Amino acid sequence: MKKKIILHYSVFNRGGAEWSTLRILKLFLKNGWDVTLLLNFKGGTLEEALPEEVKVKHLYSMTMDKYQNKIFRYVYRFFDLIRMLFMGVEFKFDKYDIAAIGLQGLSPFFICKVIRADKRIIFLRTDIAKCVKREEIKDNLLKYKEKLNALICVSKTVKDSVHEVADILDEKAVVVYNVLLADEMRSKAAGQQSPYKDNELVNVVTVCRMSDKAKGLFRMLEVYDRLYKQGVVFNWYLVGNGPDLPKVKEKVEQMGYVDHIYIEGEQSNPFPYYKYADLVAILSYYEGLCGVVNEAKVSGAAVIATEFSGIHEQITHGQNGWIVDNDTEAIVEGMKKLITDDKLRKSLQNTDYPEIILNDQYKYESILKALHIDN
Repeated sequence: MKKKIILHYSVFNRGGAEWSTLRILKLFLKNGWDVTLLLNFKGGTLEEALPEEVKVKHLYSMTMDKYQNKIFRYVYRFFDLIRMLFMGVEFKFDKYDIAAIGLQGLSPFFICKVIRADKRIIFLRTDIAKCVKREEIKDNLLKYKEKLNALICVSKTVKDSVHEVADILDEKAVVVYNVLLADEMRSKAAGQQSPYKDNELVNVVTVCRMSDKAKGLFRMLEVYDRLYKQGVVFNWYLVGNGPDLPKVKEKVEQMGYVDHIYIEGEQSNPFPYYKYADLVAILSYYEGLCGVVNEAKVSGAAVIATEFSGIHEQITHGQNGWIVDNDTEAIVEGMKKLITDDKLRKSLQNTDYPEIILNDQYKYESILKALHIDN
């Protein structure tokens, strides 16, 4: 009889955490599990990429934007409360070997109080100590600590942040790096044309959720402005969607850089951007274990990254990437060095990457080991 796992997520859009979650689901399918994805809201742009073998259930009947409609929100919520009560009864007749919370900001209530499961885990994907929801996450972890059998931390830095925030949970925290499915990543770039409009200049790409709070979008625009005024001219492509995308577009127009900073928006396949890039820039204020670094290095791209959680577990400075201090001045100097020094930049274009991050089967076995489940 197949083992069963259910994973709870909010809305399944195209973002780093969602792609990582999709790969986790595929890994459990590959190992013969019955897989269910429980979503709060319908309409996520990444739902279409789910394998047909994944059973998808939605707690709410509406998409998130309709659910937040100011006029009808209470009507929607009333009917969805009734819907959730019926779903709760439905789930009581089913049982899972593993129930998982896919993201640290999501309440563990449904998985811990409604779903019947032998083991329960939560995936922690960012440095909790630096997260804006630090106290909310801490409260949830402590509130449900008896129900949670393991905290799956995507990097050593995330695990360290568990100790910093709530050391009582140390024994439940275990490091399991994000699932990569590297062969699948490489196949997405194979046979694809370059997305870049101009190869006379160095092409830099940043792939991220368009949220300044974590990704430092407006700091990147300041970096470009300073470099341009120093005579370092290059093209910078911004790939992704998010709440600050309109403001970024407006700022680029105000600065007069529309011929050099290209806002590409959300892309279903970012891998040609990595493959043909001269440089991939990941300049976030904070991360957990950055999925874009994984994708870029599997693609063989040169990477520049700021000092954020987990980066030293992924990159050896000067060998398979370039790490700079997390401030504007250091970013400007690092970008200038790599853009103007072709030999140095090209030396970083390699697929040199830690085996412990590449080995997906080991990650699967590590989750089972943490839960004392036989493979």
